[in-house]
Amino acid sequence: MLVLGAALSLPVTVVDMHAPVFRSHPRPAHSAAQRGTMFAPRIAFGVALASCTLTQGEFAPVLTEAGPVQPMVEPPDGPGVEPMPAGPEGCTASLECPDGFECVGDVCAPSECDASEDVGACVIDVCVGDGCTPGCSDGVRGDAETGVDCGGPCGPCPADSGCESDAECAPGACIEGVCAEPTCDDGRTNQDETGPDCGGATCARCAAGAGCTADSDCDAGLFCAPMTSSCTPVSCQDGALNGAERAVDCGGGSCPGCDAGTPCDAPGDCASGSCVDGSCAEPSCDDAVRNGDESDVDCGGGCEPCGTGLACAAAADCASEVCDDDDCAPGVDECCQAPSCNDDVQNGNETATDCGAAPCGRCDVGAPCTQGGQCASNVCAAGECAEFCDDGVRSGNESAADCGGSETGCPRCDDGQPCGADADCASRACDGGLCVSCTDGLANGDEGGVDCGGTQPGCPACPRCNADNSLDLGGIGLISTIAGDACARITAFPGYAPTLIDSYAAGTYPVPFSFRQECSGVAGTAQFDAPFDRVTVGGLSVACPVILDFGGSAPFEVRWF
Repeated sequence: MLVLGAALSLPVTVVDMHAPVFRSHPRPAHSAAQRGTMFAPRIAFGVALASCTLTQGEFAPVLTEAGPVQPMVEPPDGPGVEPMPAGPEGCTASLECPDGFECVGDVCAPSECDASEDVGACVIDVCVGDGCTPGCSDGVRGDAETGVDCGGPCGPCPADSGCESDAECAPGACIEGVCAEPTCDDGRTNQDETGPDCGGATCARCAAGAGCTADSDCDAGLFCAPMTSSCTPVSCQDGALNGAERAVDCGGGSCPGCDAGTPCDAPGDCASGSCVDGSCAEPSCDDAVRNGDESDVDCGGGCEPCGTGLACAAAADCASEVCDDDDCAPGVDECCQAPSCNDDVQNGNETATDCGAAPCGRCDVGAPCTQGGQCASNVCAAGECAEFCDDGVRSGNESAADCGGSETGCPRCDDGQPCGADADCASRACDGGLCVSCTDGLANGDEGGVDCGGTQPGCPACPRCNADNSLDLGGIGLISTIAGDACARITAFPGYAPTLIDSYAAGTYPVPFSFRQECSGVAGTAQFDAPFDRVTVGGLSVACPVILDFGGSAPFEVRWF
């Protein structure tokens, strides 16, 4: 450093092998004693004057090729001040310099200086050492500089300075040869951008392939891939939680469903298709979703077999045990079929394969069975359909149990038993599906009554009166007026059978009559000869009506007890 004590335009020659550069620093005034102490490591010439008017522009150092010299300073006025050498040995760090000074080029230089003060405080620093850049502080645009003291070998230039590249500009952008402040359309990666004109907090989001530091730097549908630090399209195989995913590469509607326990917003977020209380649930047979190994919703696989028309993958998925492609819904390859009588599977209500119950009919001899009704022979013996004429059941082509039909050894059926033809009956008369005769005690066939009437040979004509054409005489002791030739009946039994039948006050006599009761077999004839005439009857039952056939000529009154 040179401290100049000369007058205006004092010629100074500095010789240094390192091609020094000089710059001035005005500094406030100090006392001679202070200057003597503060400037001890510096080179000073001349004596103190009232002011300093030497400027950097007026100072033109002359460089020579001579070897380095050791200029000496004359001490300022006052005793005890010795000349001292100047040079780069003065400091290695600013901490070694007095207050208000900094270490520049190994020399303690004033931090700031006021040019209006006395020349003793005017300092022109000498840049010494390999780190110095000649000409970067001379106030003149050098040949290599793109701006005054900036660009080229010097530091970056401020805005509006000339430039040749972005690196020469402090703002960061060299646009058309001029340093400019960064913008979001300057085609460069500056400001807090992560890619050219994109990313960061100021500019638009980046497209695929641009640099990034976070997902927020990238356009919608992209994320910042950690491995490449570039915006990358979101996918379900990128190993990152991004897009609408609920967990890494799953959920969100477009990716596969997530495992049980993963948070979810909708069933589609879950592999099970079941989102319960915001969490993916394990598959179950009652979650109303086709999942797990189910072939259709909550059926097939490990769940209950599926019904007709539902999707299946195997026969075991179906209640019918028949999985085929007939009549399946659109988009369903195979579905469960309804049970049929020719599907070679025991299904529906069949007791054996394709037989045993309606509509398939009974099974043939030898088919499995649990009861005779499952067999065509109506005989189930030892778990198989069998055929006998003495097994106590209708079998084979028998018309009734162990009778009728054409089976050898089976007897003809008795009166009242089922028949299909006259040949099935011992009476050789099958009427209305029953074997009939005039001695069976039944009103069957075309009989007009019990064993009477009709066309059956040997059946007598039926009595005139019966339960259907007779007048009910009412309860015990009641008086009924009836025609002399009327039919009557007694049915309102008081818990015991009638024992007396008598005439009452009014009437025309005599009145003959007959009485009979089919269930007791009691029958007889009698006659009322006058009013209050009484006939005693015994052996009647309360199980069926008592029929009376009167043969009088005029109305009369009658009652019973």
